[in-house]
Amino acid sequence: DRTTLPPSAYIAGGVFYVQWFLEYMEVIKRHTRRALVTLLGLVIILGGMIMLVAPGPGLLTLIIGLTVLATEYIWARNLLQKAKDRYEAGKQKALDSFQSKSGKK
Repeated sequence: DRTTLPPSAYIAGGVFYVQWFLEYMEVIKRHTRRALVTLLGLVIILGGMIMLVAPGPGLLTLIIGLTVLATEYIWARNLLQKAKDRYEAGKQKALDSFQSKSGKK
């Protein structure tokens, strides 16, 4: 009953509900962002997979999709790091091969 509580109790209760609502909205915002990033990343990856057999930059598109997913998921970040490491190893191997062939002539 309103007559039994002092007015300050209603103000404190109102502040509690406002704080609860703001925290709830942050949770909704976080989950919505994650869902949108997941959807966007998967659509880009699907497009990249299609472009592997159709004309277009399929591998680049796959990496872009993985980069989008890496903003939210640790497994995607780890997979992207492995891809970077393999790229660097392949680049170094190609440079070594080119230098060895250039030195033989």
